[in-house]
Amino acid sequence: MNKRTHLSVLVTSLLIFFIGISTMNAQPINPNGSFEDATLGEKLGTEITGWNLLAEGSANAIFEIVDYDFYEGSQALSAQLLSIGENAWDVQVVNEPITVEPEVEYKYSIWARADLEGVVVDFTVGRPVTFTEFGRSQATLSDQWQEITFNFTTLATDTAARAPIHLSETANGDFIEVPIYLDDLRIEKVEAVDVKEENPLPYQFALNQNFPNPFNPFTNIEYTIGNQSGSEIDQLVSLKVFDMLGNEVATLVNEKQAPGLYRVKFDGSGLSSGTYFYKLTAGRFVDVKKFILLK
Repeated sequence: MNKRTHLSVLVTSLLIFFIGISTMNAQPINPNGSFEDATLGEKLGTEITGWNLLAEGSANAIFEIVDYDFYEGSQALSAQLLSIGENAWDVQVVNEPITVEPEVEYKYSIWARADLEGVVVDFTVGRPVTFTEFGRSQATLSDQWQEITFNFTTLATDTAARAPIHLSETANGDFIEVPIYLDDLRIEKVEAVDVKEENPLPYQFALNQNFPNPFNPFTNIEYTIGNQSGSEIDQLVSLKVFDMLGNEVATLVNEKQAPGLYRVKFDGSGLSSGTYFYKLTAGRFVDVKKFILLK
């Protein structure tokens, strides 16, 4: 093989490599899903780029961009219901405008949590004028960040979409003034996602190192609940914090959870500086990691 042939093979290989990297890092088609392109503080209407915040009829809500609780980046949207109104559509936050292609499958993904378990939220995607839905997923939130996902397919004439998140379900009358947090909404073509995660199930159990570490007083702990069979069977999950003497100082999670990736925010403001351990137990899986609180 001569030098010119070597060079041709090298160029071809590099092109394939960079095309693959470009595909794996495909950007979401929806605007400002991470709320990073917004200033902190209370918001109304269209004061957040790419979003419309609505509280209609007798419903009322407080919408705020916050930097003290988020899944990714440095800020998220907080919504507090003051009254739920007549139906589930009276309080909603809408991500728009979204340009789509006809007859294409997309993946919808968002991270959400509430300060109390039991808040019900509807996540939808549909047409901007007729409000016909392409896809929907209703989720009951807990006090831990969880990912809500579903796939949807546009029809032959669709070139535009909007993504409303409905907050005022009847069940939420018991959760007035409880903050609901939303972050990292991503709508992507399924083709791009498939390169990145060819087999999203089964998940593998894992407990990640917290970040930041050392921390003061907040840190994040991520873990994955797995299922070797690939089926959606909930696991009894326990995540606890211990001091150097083995004394339990905090219980962060103690509930059944479906396979997937989770993130917990730990507040160490009530503890003294020092080395601590966090332990994840899920079925037969047990793992322990060390972290440092430095005030």
